[in-house]
Amino acid sequence: MLRPKLEVKLAQRLILTPSLQQAIRLLQLTRVELVDLIRTEIQENPVLEEIQVEGQPESMAAAKEESPIDRVDMESYFQEYYESAYVPSSLPREAREDVPLESLPAGGMDLPDHLLWQLDLVAVPLHLREPVEYLIGNLNSDGYLADSLEELSAHAGYPTPLLQEALDLLQTLDPKGVGARSAQECLLLQTEDPLLERALREQWDLLLELNEEGLRHALSLTHEEVLGLLAALKQLDPYPGKKYSRDTTIYVEPDVVVIREGEGYLALVNDEGLPKLRISRTYLHMFRDPELKNDKETSSYVEKKLHSAFWLLRSVEQRRRTLQRVAQAIIDAQKDFLDTGPERLKPLMLKDVAQRVSVHESTVSRVVANKYMQTPRGLYPMRYFFLAGFKSPSGEGYTLNTIKGLIGEIIQGETTGRPLSDAKIARILVQQHRLPIARRTVAKYREELGIPTSQERKEKR
Repeated sequence: MLRPKLEVKLAQRLILTPSLQQAIRLLQLTRVELVDLIRTEIQENPVLEEIQVEGQPESMAAAKEESPIDRVDMESYFQEYYESAYVPSSLPREAREDVPLESLPAGGMDLPDHLLWQLDLVAVPLHLREPVEYLIGNLNSDGYLADSLEELSAHAGYPTPLLQEALDLLQTLDPKGVGARSAQECLLLQTEDPLLERALREQWDLLLELNEEGLRHALSLTHEEVLGLLAALKQLDPYPGKKYSRDTTIYVEPDVVVIREGEGYLALVNDEGLPKLRISRTYLHMFRDPELKNDKETSSYVEKKLHSAFWLLRSVEQRRRTLQRVAQAIIDAQKDFLDTGPERLKPLMLKDVAQRVSVHESTVSRVVANKYMQTPRGLYPMRYFFLAGFKSPSGEGYTLNTIKGLIGEIIQGETTGRPLSDAKIARILVQQHRLPIARRTVAKYREELGIPTSQERKEKR
């Protein structure tokens, strides 16, 4: 007979606090989007003040880098940020020169391009590559998969379980929510808040209506918890593919500027135009006022706004540091490109940069998404510098385009009447360039170059 009983269970679970979610969200913003967000926060949070600072020394950014932000009491937090504030670092004169029109990109990536670019930079099982590409080709402009897996299976011939496995992989890519089959699934793929996840699963209709009273009773929440739940919901994007629409006019401003420094290059974060912020002295004094403690409603409001202002300042500064470190790691790895040109681009993966700056690959992906880097050789999307490729045992890197070029050269130099098979070309690549490439890989690149098989080449000659 079954009986009710109480059980204590110990488990580990990753829960992202609202402040950490804000820091992650800021990582993905371009400079223009960050300016808009800060302007909105200034309007909504009276604790934040915009200040005018002239003649800021260039060493200020470095000084901030050295001042640790440790766990101290709240008053110390607010005092620190009142005194130092957030003052964007100034670019040197040579880095503020206008970007020549000829170096501006013709247009941004659309959603399929963005997803296929990521596939080249992650380890995709061979049997999933084509199914994932097929699903990407069936996404609509909002990033949704409009047809069921059964319909797609019947149309393309892929087994439904294989398409499900491919869809699971697709849904791990950026932007979060891509590959969803409904708005509910799209938002569930994005949220990492356990309470919001529960509400999305159990009270979808109430969320659609923004029914505060209904949610409070259905989920046994306080009024403040419901407001926090709805605020978290508004941070999600029900149309993750829209930002990659080619119908949208894209105005590009570099997020990072690269200048030559001695024999190397230095990456500078472009903070031009970013509001200079600090915490209001008036609200700081209110927070310290002992009499305010008696007015719980006002005290709670001031404390909440101070917390919000502090975390914004901290998140903006953390974004700047992470963006600078990632950009510096990229240009250090692609120095030959800056010295010589695009033909010297080296294979570079997300994990390579992630290891250099000691962050997760997903952080690097967020940092480079939709951001541009102004270099001495022109303006490029930051993702441009990531190329899939191979490394020989000697450590020399070969991009896919370089390998395709080598295959083309080998075929051009083959003896008339005795064309080389794919297996023979693979052996030549190992012998002459120490590139351990499989025969099927050679066949794939040969087909992409539009070169017929050895038998077809023999018959033509």
